[in-house]
Amino acid sequence: MFAVKFAKSIKNNPKKSVVVAGALAWAASYARDKYVAFLTVRGECQSAVLLGRQPLNQFQNPTRVSVFINPAANNGKSVKLYEKYAEPILHLAGFKVQLVKLQYEGEAKQLMSVVDETDIIVSAGGDGTLTEIVTGLLRRPDDEWKKIPIAILPLGKSNTLCKRLLPDADHEKHPHLISSAATAITKQACTPVDVMQIEGSEGKTVYAVNRISWGNYCDVEERSRKMWYLGYLKPYAAYFLYYLRGRLDPQTFKVAFTDPCEAPGLVENADYPTQQQQISSSSVLSRIFTRLWPWQSSSADAQDEFPEPQEECSNYAWHGHESSSVEFTAEANTHLTAGNRDLASIKVFVNSDTASINDFLSQKDHDFSKVQETFDAGSFQVSSDESASENRYISIDNDRYEAMDLTVKLLPNCIKMIHSPSAV
Repeated sequence: MFAVKFAKSIKNNPKKSVVVAGALAWAASYARDKYVAFLTVRGECQSAVLLGRQPLNQFQNPTRVSVFINPAANNGKSVKLYEKYAEPILHLAGFKVQLVKLQYEGEAKQLMSVVDETDIIVSAGGDGTLTEIVTGLLRRPDDEWKKIPIAILPLGKSNTLCKRLLPDADHEKHPHLISSAATAITKQACTPVDVMQIEGSEGKTVYAVNRISWGNYCDVEERSRKMWYLGYLKPYAAYFLYYLRGRLDPQTFKVAFTDPCEAPGLVENADYPTQQQQISSSSVLSRIFTRLWPWQSSSADAQDEFPEPQEECSNYAWHGHESSSVEFTAEANTHLTAGNRDLASIKVFVNSDTASINDFLSQKDHDFSKVQETFDAGSFQVSSDESASENRYISIDNDRYEAMDLTVKLLPNCIKMIHSPSAV
């Protein structure tokens, strides 16, 4: 009886009908997304089970994976996302997983200085977590870290490089992107990745693999972080107030850059064998021989080496450049989605010197359809007359720094990262 009365009241009241219809549509969409995510993870887990069931050779050990997760990423949802969409796949594949929860900013850099006895380092978070891991590894005095591939579990809000390494994944559906990244880790296919070495005018050196941004969009993004009390409205409010106060003025950027350098050649079959790959009898005999006569191991190991990092692209003639723009952007590793390359370079975008209120309020930052100039550089130096101004910021892989003059050098093929086999 209650259901009949409720249905009649909804039928006779148009306003209630609209509200109930909207609620039912939202519930149906939510249930559908959850079911699709369940099917996706189940399919990836089934593939992982097949890998995990393959027997190990007596000379093989389970692949050791060290997962460094940022619990604060994605508004504190990263741990639940990892446990639901990534952890089952890694365990079912037979991996030996060690989970490290980062407690404070900069901890990943410190841990990278002592990390050892692992086969894969996993950055579980956003772009900031990956930047800390790469910076910590490159600051190490030893070269042992060069043998360790880095993987990404995209648990944060910004996962720029991960989307380039996994072009076949559904980037709009977060569960599918996470499970695809976990499956890529189980396959252990590696590709070399460039790194930007960034030196500030204050003497601080950091490393980045994605993007450097300097301008109005970067400034307003920093302001939006302080409007936490507005919830989901904070980015819109920040952009609107920034525009009303008349601060959307172009900056004058002075840039000196070098031409792109020659891209390092890749070694065929550079990927390391996975734990599921069978070892031939000749390989087994070779390992027995090297254990009995260890002084022979160096020549045998040399055959499996990954391409060595190349020198930075700075030994070329410098060119001067000056432009007025609302945003200056430099991106590395754009070649990952474009196939093979002949030259190693950083792609520099100089946005237009004006932005309409519609473009600005719609937050079309890094809208490369509106750039007035783009060029490729091996290295570059950038400065602005407003470098010392207050409330001006630079974004390096989505981490904010106070505006300062920068010297950026490209380190081609500096690190190796896990990718989808069809990505490159």
